[in-house]
Amino acid sequence: MKLNSTAFKRLFSMMLLLAMVSFVACEGSGEGSSSTGGVNSTQSGNPGSGGSGSAVAMRSMKLYDANDVFLGYCTSVYYSSIYIISSKDYMYSLNWDGQVSYGCCYFTEENFKGIMFIQSHSVVYGKAVFRYKNKLYTFKTLDANGNAIPDGEITHYKSLYNFGAEQTYPSNTLPLGMSIPENYKAYPLTEISKGDAGIPENIALPLSIKHDAE
Repeated sequence: MKLNSTAFKRLFSMMLLLAMVSFVACEGSGEGSSSTGGVNSTQSGNPGSGGSGSAVAMRSMKLYDANDVFLGYCTSVYYSSIYIISSKDYMYSLNWDGQVSYGCCYFTEENFKGIMFIQSHSVVYGKAVFRYKNKLYTFKTLDANGNAIPDGEITHYKSLYNFGAEQTYPSNTLPLGMSIPENYKAYPLTEISKGDAGIPENIALPLSIKHDAE
């Protein structure tokens, strides 16, 4: 699959937002933040600031598994994970063990029940994939521009899943739960299959990055 330059610019910008949503909007931090360093992609092939690491052409970085199955275009590569745009334009993070990375998500009820959502203070691109336990999720409702639509009625959460760690807030001590920051919005999630997200069901190790000149 080949995307035009406009689509790549949009997806690359939203990939950076995905990283921000995953690592900034959650309590605590997870692996793979920009502080770990790595190889950062840019729309052009020219060296740029872009944090630590080497700047490379985005479309030249393609991720494959051991069976030469295309996994997607790499936008950033770190020692613990790779940010990818799949063949179906879904953005996700993949660990080097072939597993989709854990995400950070919130629940409106105790014990990880109720509405599952991501919170962000920015407009969110709708085709992003998050892992909760052994299932994948994406944004539930999109607008005409492909951005996720927030739910203005969600103002609190009672459970938090933070990169594999779980936290719940009992109603007997916090009747309303934890409040969402005033400048943030809640974006509900819905389950998605690997096939619909453009992620192969089975990924053979080791993974490899190929640089294709275009």
